[in-house]
Amino acid sequence: MKEVLVLMSTYNGEKYLKEQIDSILNQKEVKISLLVRDDGSTDNTHAILNKYQDAGKLKWYCGNNLGPARSFIDLIKNAPDSEYYAFSDQDDIWLDNKMKRAIDKLGKYSENIPLLYYGVPILVDSKLNILETPKELNDKMLTYASSIINSNAVGCTMLFNKNLLEKVKKANTPTTIQMHDAWIHKICIIFKGKLEFDDKVPIYYRQHVSNVIGVSNSKLKKFKNHIKSFKLKPCYRSKTIAGIYNCFYADMDDEDRYLSELVVNYKSNFWCKIKLLFCRKIKTTSVSRNILFKCAVLFNIF
Repeated sequence: MKEVLVLMSTYNGEKYLKEQIDSILNQKEVKISLLVRDDGSTDNTHAILNKYQDAGKLKWYCGNNLGPARSFIDLIKNAPDSEYYAFSDQDDIWLDNKMKRAIDKLGKYSENIPLLYYGVPILVDSKLNILETPKELNDKMLTYASSIINSNAVGCTMLFNKNLLEKVKKANTPTTIQMHDAWIHKICIIFKGKLEFDDKVPIYYRQHVSNVIGVSNSKLKKFKNHIKSFKLKPCYRSKTIAGIYNCFYADMDDEDRYLSELVVNYKSNFWCKIKLLFCRKIKTTSVSRNILFKCAVLFNIF
């Protein structure tokens, strides 16, 4: 059986944590290990993790509150060797064939290149009632140009190989990154890895009021979240691209390097800004995302 090391970040997740851990440990036809980093919980999360660790079912450690993105990056930096790696949230439920399905999808590729499986989860509410899936989640973002706007790679659906993890480990993670899943997705593209997109990932992706990260079906709420992200994290997308550019300049092809330079320099160079605004390559299938991208560039907040 293939080995998968699951990397989970927890933060005050006692309500659904046991259910999620059990669903991970119950995966069929794979050898599962679970490494958990707690991001400074103050509820009963530590006690729950200790019980599973004492039973030999997982290993965990605690750190300062870094937020989800940097907590997962810390897990990557501390991850021991495995054939495959997967991210896990603290409040979902994995159907028992989630990992086997992902491994089978990646099995057709050589292990000597970066491999990344991701896709569309099954959205459910707090009581596991299935919700409508937003169309935007089906946007695959298979090119670096499209990933500049939004990587759209949901972390809890991801499975990736050792080759990709090693490339992430070697990079000096910049001060600002969009999210851990967006970061690893972009790195896989830069190194010409294979992306396997699945529109039916067997996971119940729970949406509830306490979500640290989640998805909204409301168009108005999604729009407000986009605006809020620009206001609370000004230029965090361009800073993420700057980090990618600084870390992997030598590994980029000419086009990816050129597009990165436009993003990095658009605020200080008028012609870079004009070229970025009228660049036909940087786009997604979502009209609203494309419009918001242009607006953010125009007002120097991308």
